[in-house]
Amino acid sequence: MSHAPRFHRLAVNDLRRESPDAVSLTFAIPEGLADDYHFAPGQYLTLRTVMDGEEVRRSYSICSGPDDGELRIAVKKVDGGAFSNWAADELKAGDELDVMTPTGRFGVITSSSSPAFSSSAAQFENAPPSTFFTAMRNSPSSGPEQIE
Repeated sequence: MSHAPRFHRLAVNDLRRESPDAVSLTFAIPEGLADDYHFAPGQYLTLRTVMDGEEVRRSYSICSGPDDGELRIAVKKVDGGAFSNWAADELKAGDELDVMTPTGRFGVITSSSSPAFSSSAAQFENAPPSTFFTAMRNSPSSGPEQIE
């Protein structure tokens, strides 16, 4: 797995309408990049595209679990949000975007005794709790552990 975040051009594999103002999408990860896109609960992806001649970057929390077999994010339309509105209304399967390898260090640390939360970034409010619960459920635990 690459340690320095890098952009790769990826195709949108699946786009699902989650609500009238939100979509979730997955990316087709080429076999040669699978290790680079391995992620932990709490990480996020930065997407990059050009809109009206300007480079635009937006970051979205990964909302699938590491064992789900997909890399999924959700995009909700924001009033006046050029990227979110374009993604929710115009983006389709087969379109390509520059997608940075997963970043962020808010997550679950699992050990042989118990899982614990760790954070060094302000990603908490955007991280889907279900990814943490899944990681904790799948981790062996022998009781509570003190985190210092």
